[in-house]
Amino acid sequence: MQALPPQRHTAAADDAAAFRHWLAVLYRDQPQDVEAVYQGVAAQLAAEGETDWQPDNIIHFGTGGLLDAQHAFLVDWKDGDSFIDWVAEMAARFGFQPVWTAQNQDEDLPETLMQAAYPQFLAHGAVLYNTATGGDYYCLAIVPQADSADFEAASQQWGLAVRRADQPY
Repeated sequence: MQALPPQRHTAAADDAAAFRHWLAVLYRDQPQDVEAVYQGVAAQLAAEGETDWQPDNIIHFGTGGLLDAQHAFLVDWKDGDSFIDWVAEMAARFGFQPVWTAQNQDEDLPETLMQAAYPQFLAHGAVLYNTATGGDYYCLAIVPQADSADFEAASQQWGLAVRRADQPY
């Protein structure tokens, strides 16, 4: 029997596969959407002449409009109003409306707001995460508590640093 040659993977192919796995965990409740999001990110990268599937690059390009806000979103570090709106979409997925103080609504920045939102999601069976973006924005993602260990493992495999949102970057 002839031995098969070893498979050769490029770093980009490995990163793309790890990203697809990360999406599969993030969208576990909507598996039919994984391929469409993946292809959308691939098309956007190709249009930009990019071949880098590393998390820093993908988070910048990929979540900017291709992931739906019920799963993940990007928000400027000082845009509390948009943060509140995006979190409301995430909360709807888990059947509740977040409760904000007047100060939260009028003054707080996303760094403070994510800490206020985190226990509310936890109380409804979900874990809110923030990712290291290396930029002046936050990327938040949400998964059911039952999927949190898988999400953390998939994030680590892909090379994406994540923290629960009660500990912002």
